[in-house]
Amino acid sequence: MSGLKSSIYTDVVQAIVALIFLFSICVAIAVKQDDLDCPFDDKECDVMSWNPVPGRNVFSLQGGMDLLIVGLLQGSLSYGFFDPVLTDRAFLLEPKTMFYSYILGGFLAACFIFFFSLIGVYGNMAAALDPTGAVEGMSAGQPAATTEYMGSAWNSIVNIIFITSSISTVDSTFSSTAKLVGPELYEFIKSGKPLGLHQTNDKHIIIGRC
Repeated sequence: MSGLKSSIYTDVVQAIVALIFLFSICVAIAVKQDDLDCPFDDKECDVMSWNPVPGRNVFSLQGGMDLLIVGLLQGSLSYGFFDPVLTDRAFLLEPKTMFYSYILGGFLAACFIFFFSLIGVYGNMAAALDPTGAVEGMSAGQPAATTEYMGSAWNSIVNIIFITSSISTVDSTFSSTAKLVGPELYEFIKSGKPLGLHQTNDKHIIIGRC
């Protein structure tokens, strides 16, 4: 296929792979957390309720709500305008499709970030409950250290998630740059108005590729 369609199709495939692997890791964490020796109430040794500082309210600013507020502000007001992972893909689309893609993509990205963060929570919990088997960096919630503790197979899966994310960014960057230079910038200089995707021809493709 090549071109813009191939970039979007491969992004979909890579996203599905990443979501399947992330789901697998979350299931593994749900199973493995039961193997930890819990000195507290069993409900406290769960990734959804783990409190790294006993006695501190997790719903306070000191407990992490300040990071949640900052994340929401950044995500809603600035993230979509400066992050190339989002802008490169959106730039490949027509405006109406781009609008819906931002809404759906933003929602899926928020879910992905939330569930991926559970790896770090599990790492901090496992480092506290199993200090003798802990790997350096686990208590800080590093995904690589946590999955190394879980086993080499899980460590490889996290690496694949990172690699597919990087590869999908590269091809979208090249494709969106070609779209900018070919039908948009070239036609703007020539006639004062950029062309939409449905108006492009072979000449614009050649210019974009060059």
